[in-house]
Amino acid sequence: MMKICKNGHTNSFNASFCVTCGEPLSGSSSGTGKVRVRGWVKFALGILVLAGLTYFIQDYMKKQTNAPGTAENGVNIWDQVQKNGVLRVGVEPDGAPLNWSDGNNRYGLDFELINAVAKEMGIPKVEFNEKYSYEDLPIEAQEGTFDVFMGGYVPDPEIENTLWSDSYLDFGLCLIVPKGSAIENINQLKGKRVGLYEGDNVAKNWVEKNVASIKTIKTYNDDQEKNWLDCINRDEVDAVIYDYPFTSEEIKEFDNLKIVQLNLNKSKYAIGIPGKQNYEFLSKLNTALKVVQESPVYGQIIQKYLRSDKVEVAKPKESKTERVYVIKVGDTLGSIAANQLGASSRWTDIYELNSDRLPNPHLIFENNEILLPRQ
Repeated sequence: MMKICKNGHTNSFNASFCVTCGEPLSGSSSGTGKVRVRGWVKFALGILVLAGLTYFIQDYMKKQTNAPGTAENGVNIWDQVQKNGVLRVGVEPDGAPLNWSDGNNRYGLDFELINAVAKEMGIPKVEFNEKYSYEDLPIEAQEGTFDVFMGGYVPDPEIENTLWSDSYLDFGLCLIVPKGSAIENINQLKGKRVGLYEGDNVAKNWVEKNVASIKTIKTYNDDQEKNWLDCINRDEVDAVIYDYPFTSEEIKEFDNLKIVQLNLNKSKYAIGIPGKQNYEFLSKLNTALKVVQESPVYGQIIQKYLRSDKVEVAKPKESKTERVYVIKVGDTLGSIAANQLGASSRWTDIYELNSDRLPNPHLIFENNEILLPRQ
């Protein structure tokens, strides 16, 4: 025998409440108890779901707030460094001449430059983190481990969610050969063996595109702290093409190597800033960087860390449009341009004319011979 509730739903004969709507069936006690239980359960489940959802949202927001540097969270790095009075900088360990430490003392172009920039920005303290490899620095910056990262980074669109500062160092590849070699420029590398640093795709692509008829290209890296430039002395290659800033440091231990051509290409180092929203911080950084670069401090830093006595470029030759000038004590490209060409702003003309023999506009020295345009 079946029981029918007042709403017309069919139930088994021994049912006390309708399995469809919960109404009491005839012959049973009042359905209010059962109905109230069902309503209470629904209410309790609703509360639990709402509480769980609230916790999830709050936990998500907390994680985002505590992860400075990511674009999604909208963290303002400029507000953060102002509030904390500290600029946290990620660098790779032992990256001379850009950054290295000796006990409690730290040195390097990047070290001195970013301290000068932070001072100009009104940030009283700079903290360096060198716990991570070059490849991991951008990733750690996104995780909020530091506010910026630097150390030989060329702006790379493949590093996602990152803003790049203006150039803090313009540089190029250079050509290194043993002393006594007849090679003076890349045009003399036909049929020669050329060494490159492993993983330097910029150098590899440039050589393949611009240097014709090379016999072989070999790549090297540092093996147990052994200087890879020794490949020249082992007669494995005839020449090496490498970034000038690192060359200026690593070539120091070799008396028999020389740099014969400079700025084979044009490149730049920049400071990486995590989070595409941090344009305010980027603007402040670039403004301070420009002030430092236009001050005497910048030239002093360049000369301190990038000067090399291994530069032995070919003597310049006069022509109908160019003449030789011998650099005197106290000269700068600006003063030479003013005295010889009538306008200090023409220093860029001089540098472009001599970029294959001058590592940097700030690296000119007494008795160097350079070319000047004949007005």
